[in-house]
Amino acid sequence: MPCFLFLVIPKRYLIWNLYSKENLIINSKTISYNYDYGFIRTNLKTIPFYHLGTGIELYKENKGIQEGKLILYNFRAQDNLPEIIHETTVLVNLEDVKEIDIEISKLFLKEFNQTNGFLPFSEN
Repeated sequence: MPCFLFLVIPKRYLIWNLYSKENLIINSKTISYNYDYGFIRTNLKTIPFYHLGTGIELYKENKGIQEGKLILYNFRAQDNLPEIIHETTVLVNLEDVKEIDIEISKLFLKEFNQTNGFLPFSEN
């Protein structure tokens, strides 16, 4: 049995590093994710949230670029305490996390405007 583990576990990580990707879908009420191993795709898992927050857990620096795992938090309705609802398996650079934060903010601003009947305007 131990020999079997030594043969299977390294191949699993090799396949992940060569062929796989993580799909992450964020909307105003839920996040959904699945893993695609090239020939096998896991089921889409959907997690609802009350208030979404993001963070990054830094792991390494590569040529001056900090990389880490993107962490998505739900701030609970009853006490506003954060709880981790998803952590990416793929390392993301810090600049990409900042861009994701901006896009998430735009998503919630758009929903707020539509819900409250506000129209975007220009001063031109």
